[in-house]
Amino acid sequence: MITGIIYALVALGLLIRLISWARAYRRGGFQVERSARVDAKVEDVFPLLNNLANWYVWSPWETISPSLKKVYEIQNINLDLNIVTTYGGPALGVGAKSSWSGYGSSWKGDMEILESEFQRRIKFKINFKEPSRPNNIGEIHLEPDGAGTLISWKMHGKRNPIPVTWWIYSSMDTQLGDDFERGFGNLKAVLKANINSQLES
Repeated sequence: MITGIIYALVALGLLIRLISWARAYRRGGFQVERSARVDAKVEDVFPLLNNLANWYVWSPWETISPSLKKVYEIQNINLDLNIVTTYGGPALGVGAKSSWSGYGSSWKGDMEILESEFQRRIKFKINFKEPSRPNNIGEIHLEPDGAGTLISWKMHGKRNPIPVTWWIYSSMDTQLGDDFERGFGNLKAVLKANINSQLES
């Protein structure tokens, strides 16, 4: 009898802590940051960032991430692998915009460059409409490093209620961090292949 009461009190205490944690999680914000070095000069890297039409060759969001694909498979969502991207505003720098949709209705978003410092950094707003997330602010900084470039990429925003399966398979830091790492890998491959001359400057 006493043992049962103790177990019940422990369970109630854990439940209260879980509810408090969940409320704090939903109210709180997040910030994710990753850095990498690429074997290319700043003047070769910057056009890939400052022109949104060039993001298609390296952006991690041009293809579905493995973690998100796993979530969709669990939820039995059929994916249409075609992505349609449209552009608006000026071609380069502040005011440049892009929006995309694909994988049926499960992958939609838009992006706009808010600030741009030539060969130094860009700041942008990005909104993943599906899967639902609030507006997030991202920044990518470039710093010369000998014959290469140090790239720092960070994003911050408010947390949003998310599907349980999303939470199970990936925290915000893990998911966005993995996205950033994939983006760095794509950038390195693009720059190594020396296809920059084929892109819009």
